[in-house]
Amino acid sequence: MSFSSAAATESTTTSRTFRLDAASDAKTVEIQGTFGSDESTHWTPIAMTKSAKDGKYEVTIDGLVPETQYLYKFKVDGEWALDPEAETAKDDADIVNNVFTVPSPSSAVVVTSSATKDTSSAAPA
Repeated sequence: MSFSSAAATESTTTSRTFRLDAASDAKTVEIQGTFGSDESTHWTPIAMTKSAKDGKYEVTIDGLVPETQYLYKFKVDGEWALDPEAETAKDDADIVNNVFTVPSPSSAVVVTSSATKDTSSAAPA
């Protein structure tokens, strides 16, 4: 099963904002996933920024291709965390990750989650 984006022009891509509710006391929060059409950049850490307004971490991922599935996971203070509100799927290495499918072209989507510590011992592949 492959979870990556197809090649697309900038005009056919969209954005998605991820917000993490459960990490307001964390020192560092990252999101990693199969973002981008270049597989060499998959699972590259993307820092999330703590909002001065409400203390929740957030990041907007650009360049997502509509109708494409992406795997992702959070890393909170060095520990993998899953979003309990989101669907999960196993990757080719049998590791559980969150998964989402970008909807057909529309405006940006905000996803608010309350990640829980991932009990699987392996990092995403």
